[in-house]
Amino acid sequence: MAPQDITMFVNRDRAERIARQSIKSAERFHIQHGVVRWADGTVDRGYRVAINDLEGKTLRYL
Repeated sequence: MAPQDITMFVNRDRAERIARQSIKSAERFHIQHGVVRWADGTVDRGYRVAINDLEGKTLRYL
């Protein structure tokens, strides 16, 4: 999978709503709680959404 930007959602409900709108047939989504630590020492916390195929292989992130 190629590198890409990943959106971190502050609210789990919002992450789920956007994920449901973004998936195609034969895809599923998985919401993960994530933490990003930046080089300058700041930390972002939130939820990220992985879009998977029916076999569980990650296709992309929102």
